[in-house]
Amino acid sequence: MGFSFEISGLSFEASSRRILTLTELSLPSAGLVTILGPNGAGKTTMLRILAGLEREYNGKIRLWGKDLKDHSSQERSRNVAWVPSELDLSFDISLVEMVGLGRYPWNQGYPTRDDRLAVEKVLERLELLGLRDRMLSTLSSGERQKAQVARALASEARCLILDEPCSHLDIKARYELMEILQMVGQSALVLMTSHDHYIIPRYTDWSLALKTGEMFSYQSGALSDQEVSLLFDLKGLKFGESQSD
Repeated sequence: MGFSFEISGLSFEASSRRILTLTELSLPSAGLVTILGPNGAGKTTMLRILAGLEREYNGKIRLWGKDLKDHSSQERSRNVAWVPSELDLSFDISLVEMVGLGRYPWNQGYPTRDDRLAVEKVLERLELLGLRDRMLSTLSSGERQKAQVARALASEARCLILDEPCSHLDIKARYELMEILQMVGQSALVLMTSHDHYIIPRYTDWSLALKTGEMFSYQSGALSDQEVSLLFDLKGLKFGESQSD
């Protein structure tokens, strides 16, 4: 199957403080990989580096066999779609325009009929057709989050990188989104962070755990309750015996 990202000797510092260190890590070319860990573990930093948003790192990162820093912005955008945890509302556009931005790496601002069909297909898939002409500022946080995911899906990138994509969604919407991401993961890499240790384990193919800026574990499937307890220093708390919304 090969690898998408191949990481070697990666380190990243901010304000003279080491934020992230990854000695060796290879991510699959397809599948759903969930990054877990306490706040401050380096999860978002790792995503931003792999998405090409943080370039002042040490070490080597190869994407599809080519150094990440050697990818042009267009090449990177065609390969990687980035979904942040919060949407920047400094400019207000309609939902359909937002999703259409996912096609920009392919059409450079001149959408074709195929681009428009791709956008409509994604809107239908995420049940957003009824909101297509609404301005982003009028949408709920959950609707805006789905709009961001729709933009990423419309890009048809080989890798989707999502920071807490379920954070603003209710339980039903989380399940629906994870069903879609799991399906996308059959042919692309879906790399996401999450604090949801109830729903996510049902869908993840691989679990990457970070703690204090270093890799705690990387394994197929979900973490066990005991591993989650160790990761988050729950110290005897009976994780997993009961779940509440």
